[in-house]
Amino acid sequence: MYLVLLSPLLLLAACAQMQPRPGSPWYPPPVGTVLEVREPLPIPIGRTRLFFQQGHRRDRYDPYRPVCAFEVRRIDRQAVRRLPPGRFRVRRVEPVAAEVVRAAPLRLAGLGPAGTGDSGRPMIQRGWHLWFEPSGTRPEPLRLSCYGALDTADRALPPSLPEMGIALGPGFHLQLASVKGP
Repeated sequence: MYLVLLSPLLLLAACAQMQPRPGSPWYPPPVGTVLEVREPLPIPIGRTRLFFQQGHRRDRYDPYRPVCAFEVRRIDRQAVRRLPPGRFRVRRVEPVAAEVVRAAPLRLAGLGPAGTGDSGRPMIQRGWHLWFEPSGTRPEPLRLSCYGALDTADRALPPSLPEMGIALGPGFHLQLASVKGP
């Protein structure tokens, strides 16, 4: 009798102690992680973000593959800026889910075959915002945002640490902060 009553409590207690492992998409880079930028980054006129996918800078990216966006604090409408190589410490990590919406063509009731078009389920990209400590570097780095593949809300995952490394490529290195156990 007691076993029947205690079983749900034991199961809940065991689940509460589970922590995601570093290879899991649910394991965010810990606060204190350092992003090393190994090469100068040119920031185009009128832009604050640079997108990286499969180790290359992209003006357009494939939303069905992990992607990272390196963002600086201020926009410059006059000149291309260059962020020098450096090390930027993460002060805050925030989960993010970005819904991707596209304009659908006009549909009139009763016209067209049934079941055409999308399922109506929202498409999202889950990921992490890694906010940097102020560094005094000009232009001032703001954050690194990394997103997993676009999928329906029930299937979308944030990128794992290895996927983030692949998206960023050899011009970057994430040095993870050590995490103290419970």
